[in-house]
Amino acid sequence: MALLGIDLGTSSIKAVVYDEAGHQLALSRVPTPMTELPGGWAEYPADAVWQAVCQVLSGVTSQVPPQDIVALAVTSMGEAGVPVDRAGKALYPAIAWFDPRTTPQVEWWAANVGQEKAYAITGLSLNPIFSANKILWLRENRPQVFRRMAKWLCMPDFIIHRLSGQYATDYSTASRTLLLDLASRTWSRPLLKATGLGAKLFPPLYPSGTTVGQVHRQAAADTGLRPGTLVVTGGHDHICAALAWGVVEPGVLLDSVGTAEALLTPLAAPVLSPQGMAQGFNVGCHAAQDCYYIHGGLNFSGGGVAWILQQVFGTAPQADLDSILAQVAAVPPGANGLRYIPHLRGVLGLAGVTRQAALVGLRSQHSRPELVRAVIEGLCYEARAITESLMAIAGAQVSQVQCIGGGVRNRLWMRIKAAVYGKPLVVPTGPEEEEAALGAALLAGMGARVYASQRQALAAVQLPRGIISPDQDWAERYQALYAQYRQIEPLLAQVDQTLARPVS
Repeated sequence: MALLGIDLGTSSIKAVVYDEAGHQLALSRVPTPMTELPGGWAEYPADAVWQAVCQVLSGVTSQVPPQDIVALAVTSMGEAGVPVDRAGKALYPAIAWFDPRTTPQVEWWAANVGQEKAYAITGLSLNPIFSANKILWLRENRPQVFRRMAKWLCMPDFIIHRLSGQYATDYSTASRTLLLDLASRTWSRPLLKATGLGAKLFPPLYPSGTTVGQVHRQAAADTGLRPGTLVVTGGHDHICAALAWGVVEPGVLLDSVGTAEALLTPLAAPVLSPQGMAQGFNVGCHAAQDCYYIHGGLNFSGGGVAWILQQVFGTAPQADLDSILAQVAAVPPGANGLRYIPHLRGVLGLAGVTRQAALVGLRSQHSRPELVRAVIEGLCYEARAITESLMAIAGAQVSQVQCIGGGVRNRLWMRIKAAVYGKPLVVPTGPEEEEAALGAALLAGMGARVYASQRQALAAVQLPRGIISPDQDWAERYQALYAQYRQIEPLLAQVDQTLARPVS
């Protein structure tokens, strides 16, 4: 018996097959079809995305007998979606989640709805990325598409429809639209009225892990799947990864360290506070049963480490990188008085807020390894600051820090992070996991009743983990350095505002 997770990522589309214990049986991956346009615009051609999904499904069904796959679920990047006509035909490419063309729509929200009302209903800040802004952009700029649109389907919903012919979405995916009422888990009537969008534009809502259809014969012919394979609701990719690692209880922190860094902790109920709104934190529905989450992060975390290494050392092979990091490890905590404010790409979740990165205390005697150490430390300080704010809003203490993502392979970074947090880090020790796809596969198993409960599903899958404990000498030193960082960082906000004003 096997379970299938489909992962629609920003850069790649994957299909991964697992057994009931979470062991990977097959994987197929292709680049995500994307068209880059002037002005930073980007689109995913919907039919090309479907063909890519067919390709990866054909890839895994050539490795695992299709009759063994009992169910599948789809996880995806958030926000992007496809307008379709009454026949389910795509009318326009999916606007990429990061595409900036929808910035004017945020101004409409601010003037006609207001940040406070939007956050109180949806748990989201007014940010161009969310689905509602893409729909409003289509109405204003592609009216012929909008008039023909019968449904707006977020990316996983589009694939569910292509596989089964059914319209369905899950709460965690809908949490990224700016139209979901978190308290009632329904499409928000006040926001639909304010935007002039009809409720019929959106698919029915279901909990993650709900069977909503079966693979029909045409989709089976296109993909190699068995007709009748159960199609189950999945969820947003960060949230499915959290499920795979068992981050489903308040007090547990998921620290996903990639190019950006996502920090997430579960909630028993939505907490929609003014403090969370002011800091750009998002609240949404978890893929876990009867669970929510609060989420913050850094825009450019692993990207920032790669940037400073490139700037001061140039492109280096892995052997050289290991030597460089050994030099950085020899630098004492505090980087000999050098501090880094890590807003190299602004502040996550705060549209319209201008923040800049800064190296503070730079002197002629500072070395290249000290520059790198300062950048890593600054990222860790900011991650701790965000974590403390998240936990204060959640009303919880950090009981465990689960780190995942490509940044975990940088063990020096993780050692510094453990010392700055003053807590052990739980990290993967096996081969690189496809956490989001695994989370989707677990949801497929729950929908197919392979697992009697979520608890049984999580108990069945024991991913290999290790512990990185904080160095006590470093931890003591970092307590004082972190306190200093918390004093310095807000002082530079005024400098950033001054720099943002044009000079005549």
